[in-house]
Amino acid sequence: MKIFAIYLRLNLTTKPEWFDDFRSKHSSTSILHITLIQPRYIDESKIQDVKDRITKVLGENIFKVEDKKIFFDVTKLEWDEDDTEYILMSFIRENQSVFKLQKALVDVLREFDTYCSETTREYELNFRPHLTVANGIDSNTKEDTLKYIPEMNGLEGNITDLVLAIVKEKTLSESENPDNWTVFNL
Repeated sequence: MKIFAIYLRLNLTTKPEWFDDFRSKHSSTSILHITLIQPRYIDESKIQDVKDRITKVLGENIFKVEDKKIFFDVTKLEWDEDDTEYILMSFIRENQSVFKLQKALVDVLREFDTYCSETTREYELNFRPHLTVANGIDSNTKEDTLKYIPEMNGLEGNITDLVLAIVKEKTLSESENPDNWTVFNL
C-alpha cells in the first residue's frame, strides 16, 4: 500500500519581503502548492490507472494557459485547526479553472476513497484553494506568530505544473522527494 496526493505547484512572482524568511521558520514544507487531492491510500497495482485518469482529465483542456496566473486574497489571513495544530492560510481569488480541475479529479478518482485522515477528506469536499503560509503552530504561539507579519500585500504567482506524489509513508522527506513525483505539464 502506498499514499498519493495531487497538487498544483506554484512560483510566486510577487510577495512581501518577509515572506520567504517567515515561511522558512513557520512552515514545514518548502514547496509552494495548492492541494487538489488530499492524501489517500492506494494499492501499488492501481498507480498507473491513477496516472491515466489524470492524463485524461488534463486532456479535456479544463485548465487554460491564462488560468496559470493566480492571485491570493491578501487582505486577510485565516487560521484553521488541523487536529492539534493551527495552519495559517491565504486563499486564492476567484479562479474557476482551479475549482473545475479539482472537481474533475475528485470525480475520476472517486473509487480511491481511503483517506489518510478524515480531516483532509473534509478539506477536499469543501474545497477552498489556498497557500499555506504557516503550519504546525500551537495555540500558545498562534497570536504571537502574527506579530511577525508586518503587512500582507502583493501575493501572486503562476501555477507551474501538476504533481502526483506517491509515497510509502506520509513524511515530509518522502513527499518533497522528486523521485516520488510524476509531474504533468498544464
